[in-house]
Amino acid sequence: MRRTLAIILLMMFLTVPYSTASSVLEGASKVFVGVDSYADSVPLKAYSILALGSMVGKVQNGSLVMASIKNLTESLLALQNPDGGWGHGANQISTPHDTALVILALNSSLTASRASGIETGEDAVVGALIRARGYLLSSFSSPGWGYAAGSAPRFYPTALALWALGTLGFNYSNSLTIKTAADFIAEASSLPPEYQALRLIAFHAIGYPNVTPYLSECHQLLSSGNLNEYQRAILTYAVMLYEPLDFEVGKSLAMLEGLGMRNETYLLANRAMPFMTESNLIATAYAVMAFSSVSDVTSEGHLVNPRAFLYDELISRQNSNGGWPIFTDGLSSAKATYYALLGILSYENPSEDAVRKALAWAEGHLPSAMEEAELRGTITEDYYYTAMILTEFGNLSSEDREELINFTRSLEFSPGLWRGLFAIPQPYETALGLNLLISLGYSGEDIERGAKWLLSVSNAGWGVRLNYFLPATTGKDVPTTVAVLEALSKVVPPEKLVPHAEWLIEQRLPSGVWGYFGRSVNMLGEVSYGVPSVEYTIRAADVLKSLGYDYSEEVLHWTLENALNASVSTADMGLALHFLSRFNLIPPTTLHEVMTALGEGPWYVNYWEGYEPVAKEIASSLSEGVEIKLVEGNMTPGEGNHIIVAPIGRVDVSRYNSVVHVEANGTSVIVDGSEYPLSTSIVIVPGRTHDGYVLMILAGGDAVGGVPVLFTSGMYRYLHGNYMVLTASDSNGDGEIGPEEITLLAVG
Repeated sequence: MRRTLAIILLMMFLTVPYSTASSVLEGASKVFVGVDSYADSVPLKAYSILALGSMVGKVQNGSLVMASIKNLTESLLALQNPDGGWGHGANQISTPHDTALVILALNSSLTASRASGIETGEDAVVGALIRARGYLLSSFSSPGWGYAAGSAPRFYPTALALWALGTLGFNYSNSLTIKTAADFIAEASSLPPEYQALRLIAFHAIGYPNVTPYLSECHQLLSSGNLNEYQRAILTYAVMLYEPLDFEVGKSLAMLEGLGMRNETYLLANRAMPFMTESNLIATAYAVMAFSSVSDVTSEGHLVNPRAFLYDELISRQNSNGGWPIFTDGLSSAKATYYALLGILSYENPSEDAVRKALAWAEGHLPSAMEEAELRGTITEDYYYTAMILTEFGNLSSEDREELINFTRSLEFSPGLWRGLFAIPQPYETALGLNLLISLGYSGEDIERGAKWLLSVSNAGWGVRLNYFLPATTGKDVPTTVAVLEALSKVVPPEKLVPHAEWLIEQRLPSGVWGYFGRSVNMLGEVSYGVPSVEYTIRAADVLKSLGYDYSEEVLHWTLENALNASVSTADMGLALHFLSRFNLIPPTTLHEVMTALGEGPWYVNYWEGYEPVAKEIASSLSEGVEIKLVEGNMTPGEGNHIIVAPIGRVDVSRYNSVVHVEANGTSVIVDGSEYPLSTSIVIVPGRTHDGYVLMILAGGDAVGGVPVLFTSGMYRYLHGNYMVLTASDSNGDGEIGPEEITLLAVG
């Protein structure tokens, strides 16, 4: 019978159109925003604040939500009676239950104000709460509260008063008044469903020691088909205070969705009175608070994936001939193309077409670059970077390499030296020549001679030589020193390069990065500094790291602040992308955000070998309008939207989520430091690819059968938090895992 009931309930899930808690909240915000313009009773004002307050940070029109909260708060403050309490309306006698509702609302207003940073008059609110607390305590009529101060105690005002005082810090163990009143409502019997829910809410607020029997009663009521809209909403909210996600809760949320969503607005309207009445709005407020508890705070603004931004920008800059311009437009440049490829090829799943076109451009450009170098009688940047593109990223034959080696050597001034400014050997051109020969695999004596010469012309740092007969370097600069160190670090022992590395470190600007030069003092004693450069900073940091000096963290923060700009050069972008590839820079996300994205495709279901039946059930349970494709075996997708289903320990979670840590350890799985039994656990973690989302569903061996149930039951729509850990097992021994056999263990 239990299995039959579960199947019937599953059918109800499947008839609800795809939506998430966020879509309900968005729809409800359209109802409650502006309610301040017509709400006249104190309870409606209070419940409206409770509903709006639960939406703060979770809906798009946040400023309108806060404006309504502010207006409603000011309205309630103006209605406070001299005794500190509130009545049902203006100029009406204070009552404990109305006062309790306002206390709840003002507390919610304070919380919303602090969370949003939008002032709602905190001093006035705090003062009003102090006076309201005094009224409520003075109106106590043991063993509870009545409908008027000092009158015979009744269940409803007592439960509301306990809820309100609980939010002010009173609890069962620190207040005799609270204990007496709590025991009073604990003994109440034959209560309607809404009162049972209210008791559970009050007990949660005051920390009542044993709610098990009351929670069980409310759970049973949720499965009833005889509840009206208000009863279902308040019961769902009450149960979710203790158990945020289980089958009954998921079922009830789905029912509330179906009852309230109309034309992108959400209102729980009684079938007999389908209008925006006070009772319907109060029912809606409880539903909103329930949905809010499974909705995460949305991200502030647009989160940029820095590597994705740089990659996409580089791809968009590529010229039709395959090369890259120095900036966004212009002729293709060998240097720009080299660094663009360096960055693109460090990205996961780089565009094969972009790389192929770039290599084709370099092959076609090489003859003219060689001709210019031959004309100038030395190695040029154009020839150097064109040859480096083909050497590092292409597929040169041994004959091609030999040809480039011979041509490069033919440009020498003397073995191992290349001329530059003033038609004499210069450190910069010599560094380019040596680096190219080394990259081509040449190891002849030219390398040793060139390295020896470079070390002889300067004790620390390199720049331009002014005279052939005076070998010392005079005007030292960062780019020349970096280029020389890039070459020598491959063939010279690090200890011989220490003075030069230390000189380079001394050139750091006050911001901790590098420009063309560091600090300079002119003849008048005036101090100036070079302009910070992305290229010189990253190249300097990289070569210093190869020599044992690590400035990566300092450079990382500066690069993120300065390189994510469409106005920077192509070389800067390529270097930044290459540099950032060593860091895990995935923007954070939540399960709720991924669930919201699940309503739009396409999505791929990537499944472990043997998990195809699970993957098929997941795919069939998703919205009919979403394109779903099944992929076996790919546990490392690089782009797009993916659901990954695999055994615990078989997916590198850190690849898609840098915050949540999952580790399989023997018979346990450790999630963010907490340990759970591996065989019966399901760990659900959200993540991102560079342009989409990932939902990682990792299951222990005995829990795999519970994974499709999360989808066929509709429970997946209410996943929330940074991660979830559930336990699933065939506890009744019938050979299957049903919805009632899945239990939430943790929400991160």
